[in-house]
Amino acid sequence: MVEKARELFDDLVKQGMFPTTLMYNTMIDAYCKSRRTEDAFALHNCMLDGGVLPNTATYNSLIGGLYSKGDTEGAKRLKNELENKGLKIDKH
Repeated sequence: MVEKARELFDDLVKQGMFPTTLMYNTMIDAYCKSRRTEDAFALHNCMLDGGVLPNTATYNSLIGGLYSKGDTEGAKRLKNELENKGLKIDKH
């Protein structure tokens, strides 16, 4: 299912559509729920490289993905990093 969603995402980009934060968040969340956090973080990096700003939902997905894979230290580190930048993250 995630692969089909990614194909659609990539097709839209190829057609000249610029992905929005919501589009990125949808894919990042799908990757995280599929326990594919490496893909989620890679897409997050593409998001940043493309000048699209992540929001709280982006980081909630990433942090949740890290927790679900058992990387509690990584999740806590990312959460602390964001809170130090003044971003409020939902509690996990």
